[in-house]
Amino acid sequence: MRFGDSSARNKSTVWEGLVEVFRLHGHPKTDRVYAWMHDPKKPKRHVTVLDIHPISSEIEAVTATIIKDIRDDQESQESKKSRTAKTT
Repeated sequence: MRFGDSSARNKSTVWEGLVEVFRLHGHPKTDRVYAWMHDPKKPKRHVTVLDIHPISSEIEAVTATIIKDIRDDQESQESKKSRTAKTT
């Protein structure tokens, strides 16, 4: 699975990897989970996302995780800026 800008001018890949789909038994809300390994400048981590609305495919699971990571990084940077501004 490959995510990126497919335009002719900008062929950058945001994420590339294998997403595995597992069947769950006994979960009250879903019978599927998506899983993959993720390694963007961090120690490798295993990611799992349940197939629960609004997630209903491997692409949506990876996209949601990428968006969450970007938001977390932005919040972390804003927090650092705020702490730096308070100490100066």
